[in-house]
Amino acid sequence: MQDILATASDVVTALAVCFGAYVAWLGVSAWQRELQGRTEYDLARRTLIAVYRVRDSIASVRAAGMTIGEYADRPERKTGPPVADSEDLAYAFENRLKPLREAQSALDLELREAEAVWGGLLKQPRDALRTLVKELVRTIRLYVYKRYADSPAEKVKMQAIVWRMDTTETPDVFGASVDRVVADFDEELKRFLRSA
Repeated sequence: MQDILATASDVVTALAVCFGAYVAWLGVSAWQRELQGRTEYDLARRTLIAVYRVRDSIASVRAAGMTIGEYADRPERKTGPPVADSEDLAYAFENRLKPLREAQSALDLELREAEAVWGGLLKQPRDALRTLVKELVRTIRLYVYKRYADSPAEKVKMQAIVWRMDTTETPDVFGASVDRVVADFDEELKRFLRSA
């Protein structure tokens, strides 16, 4: 009888240990899922904020018109009429581009982490946004130093990238391209924000 009670006690103890291990495994699994969800939520939020900063910086660079205050303090600028020359424009645009470069660097850091977590999920919008930023910077340089292109059509094309000119006659095609890329980031990342 004692053997039966000892065996029954061992079986109950073994079952209790197994049940305890199962409950602990469920707890750890739930904790891991929650931690992964929080990590993905935080990464998605940070990445979207960085994307929005790049978008806003692009808009600031392309702001229509330029005031004398943007180039009046250029070193070695001759005093005289406030008409901007190519050096003034280059100086002003360089100052406008600094926040964009900083925003792009911050986004690149978030995108590296996103690649480590999600693989190539954001590759397409990342590459598209980088292409647009490079096109903007290249066109600004051409615009500043060539100032007005060889043909009127080329001049209009350059101005449409450099300046935000959104009218009913001439929609802002470059700005719409930026908005589409931002929408692509939104689509990919907002699902991680909704699931939290």
